[in-house]
Amino acid sequence: MGLPVTSIANRAFEGNRNITGLTVPEGIVMIGKWAFAGCVGLTEAVLPQNLTEIGWFAFANCASLVKANIPSGIECIGGAFAGCAALGEIEIPEGVKNIKGAFSGCGKLIRVSVPDGVKNIAGAFANCKNLTSLSLPASLTEIGYRAVASCESLASVEIPGTVETIGDEAFDGCLNLREIVLPEGLKSIGSFAFRNSAGLISARIPKSVESISSERTPGRFLSGETERQNHAFEGCPDLLIHCEKDSAAHAYAKEWDINYKLID
Repeated sequence: MGLPVTSIANRAFEGNRNITGLTVPEGIVMIGKWAFAGCVGLTEAVLPQNLTEIGWFAFANCASLVKANIPSGIECIGGAFAGCAALGEIEIPEGVKNIKGAFSGCGKLIRVSVPDGVKNIAGAFANCKNLTSLSLPASLTEIGYRAVASCESLASVEIPGTVETIGDEAFDGCLNLREIVLPEGLKSIGSFAFRNSAGLISARIPKSVESISSERTPGRFLSGETERQNHAFEGCPDLLIHCEKDSAAHAYAKEWDINYKLID
């Protein structure tokens, strides 16, 4: 007898257009990187409960994938379902710790609850253009690079008090985001963090914030500009910042001529 099969190799079925349904048998504990990436005919993936590893981009760009389960033993789903444009719902089980890039480009995803234990959601939901509801856990410490960038339907999100960093372009292009209350304990806001969130009318920024990305780059550019501006709330024309006197937010608002209201 041969040895039992416990894994699916990296890129094993990548680009196979003939796979329409997938049931991974019990006994498989690992699916390799890019294993089923680009299987554009795949509509459903049933994964075994004893599975412990889904490789990076394992199901990326499976454009017809409507339904998939994530077993409870999985800790990392980094990039696993990126570009699955038809995926309308997903349940992320407790125990998952890493979802970086996991669902970027899942254009039909409407609501997601991120489980406790996840600390960073960098790129996790970028370009999820129909996402309207996002629940974030108390374990979260960083909303990383392009976490929810271009989530055009996201109108509000509650940021946990544990978050210390909002990364570069985290909320870039969230056109329908109206108000944001940043928690006490937040320390930094990255480059273009809320750029082109054109519907944003109110941002409450606590005194704990020590840095808000802000720089001017002089030069001669093809556009005719003699200066490039790089700051966190660029492209938010109707924004009112609520902040404390002499705080980093107060200084930022004055530097960039953004309307502000001082709070006690």
